[in-house]
Amino acid sequence: MPTRTLSVVFTDIKGFTARTASSSRAELRDLLDRHEELLLPVIHHYDGTVIKTIGDAFLLTFESPTNAVLCGLMIQETLSEFNQRTVEAEQIEVRVAINTGEVEVRGSDVFGETVNIAARIEGITEAGEVYFTHATYLSMNKSEVPTSEVGERRLKGIDEPIRVYRVIRDDNSQHYNALIASEREDWQQSVIDKPNLSATPRTKRKSTIDPIIGAAPRATGGTFGRQES
Repeated sequence: MPTRTLSVVFTDIKGFTARTASSSRAELRDLLDRHEELLLPVIHHYDGTVIKTIGDAFLLTFESPTNAVLCGLMIQETLSEFNQRTVEAEQIEVRVAINTGEVEVRGSDVFGETVNIAARIEGITEAGEVYFTHATYLSMNKSEVPTSEVGERRLKGIDEPIRVYRVIRDDNSQHYNALIASEREDWQQSVIDKPNLSATPRTKRKSTIDPIIGAAPRATGGTFGRQES
């Protein structure tokens, strides 16, 4: 089976399982459609590949670990702006988790411990945060993104403790605000240069949403195995 070194990203919506129990199918469709409308342009801009979507969750890969982290950051910034102009019941908060390493490629899917660890990191990530592993930290351009160490974490099914980092989002920091302004400017220019391009999932979610969507456990490998939101 061929292998590649990639940054693997998992995202999911905070509290989605609970929302499935209190929302109609039409409301859930609207939520997921808005979620994709907001996130997919960001993912495309940073050259991410959507491996699959299941309910509220994305599995993505990036050639560049720096792009993976910047994408996670701008996903959070995009949703923060959306939430500021949206009523609380319709707001969207996500977790973003990243790991970098060798993955096994089978068709359009990816497998291996790198994927497993990224999925486990997602399980400990707080809503509104971007968490990533030491492997990603070592590989990325650290001057481009403000980060801090969360610490070592023991993860289910992983023998060794994993050192975890997070992106520092500080609206009071001049450096941070300059970074966000620069990234937005680059994004706007890319929309002008390539207005018709979009990041289309390789495996789209079903158009009909069942009441149990998002409640299935996430398995390791190339599939999802999420802890409860």
